[in-house]
Amino acid sequence: MKSIYIKICDEGWIIEQLASRLTRELDDVAYGLDDRSGATLCYHLPYLTYARRTAPRVAGFFTHIEADEERRAKFWAAARDFDHCTCQSLRYAEAMVQKGVSAVSVISPGVDLDFFRPEVRIGVVGRTYDSGRKGEAIIAQLLDLPGIRWSFTGRGWPGGGRMIDVSGMPAFYNDQDYILISSLYEGGPMCMLEALACGKEVIAPPIGWVEEFPHIEYPTGDVEALRRILLGLVAKRQALREHVMTRTWRAWVDEHDLLFQALLRA
Repeated sequence: MKSIYIKICDEGWIIEQLASRLTRELDDVAYGLDDRSGATLCYHLPYLTYARRTAPRVAGFFTHIEADEERRAKFWAAARDFDHCTCQSLRYAEAMVQKGVSAVSVISPGVDLDFFRPEVRIGVVGRTYDSGRKGEAIIAQLLDLPGIRWSFTGRGWPGGGRMIDVSGMPAFYNDQDYILISSLYEGGPMCMLEALACGKEVIAPPIGWVEEFPHIEYPTGDVEALRRILLGLVAKRQALREHVMTRTWRAWVDEHDLLFQALLRA
């Protein structure tokens, strides 16, 4: 018999994933749907699985307070009976403290930072010409920028391109974060109208009719200026990512390990 038993409410759902991470990476931990006697600590994941004490020490994971009065009452009954309450968010931990529940901590589920990574999607529309006026030489110097996914339509681009029928172009635009115009001179270009019609921001030099419309501007032909703009867009995504850099699965496991060991010693 394991010293720590995690009682879950359902299989094949996020709750089981949370429990399985703990049992996989920690010693002396098991989980299941039934009430199991013999464990020193029963951890209810979530608190709704709690009906009565089945172990000397009981604790539970709280996500939110239900609007339903019966479940709301169960939330507070469990919180007051548990030896320790863990909350997914600070909001509910503070609500518990205000209600006089003192043994509370916040342990947030994590995110796989290797799998979920920021990516700025840059779309380039059109075809190139022998004159080089579409600016393909500029783009060739930027393809190695980290954090950018390039997509091209037409022929002649250094990153290759897809031939997309007119009917497929709205989907192409809407799959991008920004549309880049790298041309050295243009009458239009038409892709600016199409991109804006799809609500997409355009990065472009002051050519053709570009200045008549909202856009992110860089000097015509200036590779380094365009590089700075693109790196700035990637940096904005990275800055958002920084807010969750501590919300890892390793932290989820380690913080529970500290809690479990403290409860077993109590």
